[in-house]
Amino acid sequence: MFATQSPLPRLMIMITAIIIFSFAPQYSLAEETAPPPKTSEKSIRLAPVTVSANKVKEDAQKTPVSMTVFEAGTIDDLPNSDSIEGLTQLVPNVGFQSIGSHYNEFNYRGIGGVTTMSKTWNISVDGLTLPYVGLDTLFDTERIEFLRGGQGALYGRNTPGGMINLVTKDPTPQLESELQASYGSFNTMKYFGEVSGPITDKTESRLALQYAHTDGFIDNTFLDNDRADEDEQFTGRFKIIHRPSDDTTIKLSLFGDTYNGKNGGWVNVAGGPTLDSTSNDLGKDDGYLGSLNMQVEHTFDFATLTSITGYSRSNYSIVNDMDATSANIFLLDYKDDFSTLTEEIRLASPDQDARFRWLAGLFFLYENTDYDTDMLYNIPTAFGIYSSEGHSKSTINTTSGAIFGRASYDILPRLTATAGLRVDVEQRTFDWDDQINTNNSLEKTKTWTPVLPNASLTYEVVDNHRIYASVSRGYRSGDFTANEIDYATLEEGYVVNPEYTWTYELGYKSTLFDNRVRFNAAVFHIDWTDMQVATVSNGLQIRQNAGEAHSDGFEANLNWLVLEGLELFAQGGFLNAEFDEYENNANAEGKHIPNSNEFSIGAGVIYSHASGLFASFDATRLGTKYLDSENEIKQAPYTMLNAKVGYKAEDWSLSLYGRNLGDERYIVRAFEAMPGMRPGYMGAPMNFGVEVSAYF
Repeated sequence: MFATQSPLPRLMIMITAIIIFSFAPQYSLAEETAPPPKTSEKSIRLAPVTVSANKVKEDAQKTPVSMTVFEAGTIDDLPNSDSIEGLTQLVPNVGFQSIGSHYNEFNYRGIGGVTTMSKTWNISVDGLTLPYVGLDTLFDTERIEFLRGGQGALYGRNTPGGMINLVTKDPTPQLESELQASYGSFNTMKYFGEVSGPITDKTESRLALQYAHTDGFIDNTFLDNDRADEDEQFTGRFKIIHRPSDDTTIKLSLFGDTYNGKNGGWVNVAGGPTLDSTSNDLGKDDGYLGSLNMQVEHTFDFATLTSITGYSRSNYSIVNDMDATSANIFLLDYKDDFSTLTEEIRLASPDQDARFRWLAGLFFLYENTDYDTDMLYNIPTAFGIYSSEGHSKSTINTTSGAIFGRASYDILPRLTATAGLRVDVEQRTFDWDDQINTNNSLEKTKTWTPVLPNASLTYEVVDNHRIYASVSRGYRSGDFTANEIDYATLEEGYVVNPEYTWTYELGYKSTLFDNRVRFNAAVFHIDWTDMQVATVSNGLQIRQNAGEAHSDGFEANLNWLVLEGLELFAQGGFLNAEFDEYENNANAEGKHIPNSNEFSIGAGVIYSHASGLFASFDATRLGTKYLDSENEIKQAPYTMLNAKVGYKAEDWSLSLYGRNLGDERYIVRAFEAMPGMRPGYMGAPMNFGVEVSAYF
């Protein structure tokens, strides 16, 4: 419905009307003389939400960024919140697409919807971006922030449309522990345990462990195996905090994760959504991560110093029947290995309520990545079977440095101007070798220097009602086609330059009715240049800077504390993201950017009774999503229904959950391999489970 005209003017009228409507009760209430509340009357208010989106702690309602935030208590109460994927159903204009049991790519307002095998990392855990596909579980989480809009001025590469900021739980000053077990459909089980407490009067620690297993929901009828996407995962985190003085805090976090399973979740969706697979190879889906995160924070009289040192080593390995049929046509064997060292040092003004607030920092990254791609072809032709194999190994070494800063100034008591800037220098060296024809090799080095400004103006019209306007530039890092297996194709398009975006946003943030209602909304327009796309040249797929695109949309979040223990929430997002130019693929021009729902509208309720009984329910209607650039593969709108009910005592709890209660069949990811052959990845069907916890 947005194909011929940008909805931005219409949406701006909508949000203006909403703002005026929201202000009206405030003015009318101010004119009345209401009797003072009785001293015995209990105040019912939404608790303030503190976020670290701008790398300092601040009130989410005062931050000129469109975001959706989930805190620990809400995450525990929601029925489908044990994974980031589940929470995206409640976040407007943020989508996901799965490639395997753990590999989820996220897109923000359409950005990230055009995918290739080259991964884009935009999930930060405790201030550290981890290059790992398995960050799909909300493991011992304190808060998760879904940020929408360009974040490049503070976070740098690969955040042109937004990012996910995940904050894990800190150790506690008192001894506490928890054990949890759950069991559900498809023989899905999960066991979790944590213990936290003091070591000395200045040192606290926390250990959390989790094991998960599932038989999966795909039935391979060709191999007579109903566990085609079986998987298990083990995760652990140890965090220690030491405070040698009142001015200094040292945090050390060790994180480990490993998963292994089959990769038989791909099915042929040429005839529509299905949970039956006919693949002749169940494949494998394995990965691991080990990481260290050390943070030091010291408060001087003039500034707060923060140092974040991170090291991670991760591996991803899959074998995938790419044709998803019983024929032996395409078989992919792929591995990558990341070793990443980062250091960030920043200074920030100590008083975030001062009239002038600032932050300045330096960033360094060194990363080594090894790729191993092996592809077998057995393609039927009129003359018989054409068989071929391509096998390459490659390495990319990346050295990057950046300087960044941000400053805010209260021009007037209610008017604040903010400006930020980041300058990156990134050098990448590419070394590629053909493992079949050893005479073919390629070595290249490229350097890019992106400049990423942002600016915003925030005005508090009346108390607790703010409007803001912002503009930001973001970029997706330049890259090499490291997983290419054909030398001739590689020579033609071995490098893609950075992709740049400009995001223009108008937002509104408010709290209403004595802080019982929180309503936030935004309209936006995004322009892409040098868009990185996958295109076809001379019958072969290559990556190149061949695209330009735009995205317009609207999004809103509402929270309403109706009564003590009863909270309603709602969200809505509308998106029109289209290709303006797509070189060598004219069929894609003017089409919707894939893997992005045209709309999402949802609402839910969380209820907790004083007796310990609790219940939650949410429903989200997700609009049309095209799964390819030519818009020939389409997932029609569908509705997700989830519910949870249980009882919480002082030292134990018991709950039942149901997910996808309408048993919708929906495709998450798909592509056209050849006529009649559309490999696709399905979303989970209706499933139920029971969860029990004990607290000590």
